[in-house]
Amino acid sequence: MDRKMPAVLVACLLSVLVVLCARAQAVPVPPYATTPHDTQLELTELAEEERDYARLLFYRLLSATLLTSVILLALFIRSKRHQVRLKIQKMQADLARRQAEAALSREQEARRRQELEAAQRKLEYYRSLNAITIPILCGRRNEQGALHLGDDDWEAVTRNTDACFDRFTERLRAHCPLLTEEEVRFCCLVKMELPLAVLADIYHIAKGSISRRKMRLKEKLGVADGSFDEFIAGF
Repeated sequence: MDRKMPAVLVACLLSVLVVLCARAQAVPVPPYATTPHDTQLELTELAEEERDYARLLFYRLLSATLLTSVILLALFIRSKRHQVRLKIQKMQADLARRQAEAALSREQEARRRQELEAAQRKLEYYRSLNAITIPILCGRRNEQGALHLGDDDWEAVTRNTDACFDRFTERLRAHCPLLTEEEVRFCCLVKMELPLAVLADIYHIAKGSISRRKMRLKEKLGVADGSFDEFIAGF
């Protein structure tokens, strides 16, 4: 019996294997296959994915468009601000220019007024000087009509000339230290714009000699342009 046991076991095992094989053949495992329902689900999922992608693309395009619009708007605002600043700067420059022109006009007007006042004062100086000096000169004529001026008379001429023309003799001596006292007195008479005939009577010489004296003084004073009378009048 002990010898028969392995054979029985082997037989039993073979029987189990046969049964298992038979069951495997009787109930085969079906292969994977998609049903219409699965296909519809896949199509739905694909459609959802396409819609999600389209929606994502739309949002990206919208975001890019909005970002571009914001950038363009910022650039536009910046450009407008720059134009406004330029306009303000131009207006400020125009205002400054008009103010400078107005100030220059006022300065020129003040200068013209000062020149007019100076000319008026000069005219008054001449009138005062002539009113003082001419009677002195005329009172020194002798019976023959000749003029004789003493030191006091010349002192009055130079003093009045300095008073009317801002230290005329001092400035003249500083300009040309080589001038003699007689030449300075002659320049004072020319500064008074006395006629050539009166000068000829004062110095008892001809009018031509007065003209030659003026020429010599012009060279001595170093006058290059204009006449001697013009130099003395503007000095």
